[in-house]
Amino acid sequence: MRKLGVWGVAATLALGLAAARGAGDGPPSPGLFGPLFARPSARPKQPDPDESAARQEEARERARAERRSREAQEARVELLRRLAVCDRLEGLAGQSGDANLESKAAELRARAWDVYRKKTEQVAEKPEEKAPPRKPADKPKPGGKSDKPFRASHPWRVSS
Repeated sequence: MRKLGVWGVAATLALGLAAARGAGDGPPSPGLFGPLFARPSARPKQPDPDESAARQEEARERARAERRSREAQEARVELLRRLAVCDRLEGLAGQSGDANLESKAAELRARAWDVYRKKTEQVAEKPEEKAPPRKPADKPKPGGKSDKPFRASHPWRVSS
């Protein structure tokens, strides 16, 4: 009987310690032999400077594209508003038979288009956003002949 009591106390003590260890906040401790057999901790990767620079350049390019599209949209909205006013003036000139008002409306319409063209040209041709010049493509000589030797479509086939 005495042996059962000792084993019961030992089992209760082991369960209590296991529950206390499992209820702890945070990662479990490595234990007695943990430092001997533990893997080295993963170090946080340092970002590659080239990769981060490329990401920043992509973000700048996206911001430029968004700004250009926003400016173009604003220019379109302004143009439509101005053209609506010109239409209204032309309608009033037609109802009243006023040739002077009609010519003013036509002049305002032309000015609205000029302003729109200038704004859209400015949006399209920003000095910082110009594309680099392209190299001209190799053009074949007349008659379909070129200076480059013929290459077989498959490397193991020999052209004769």
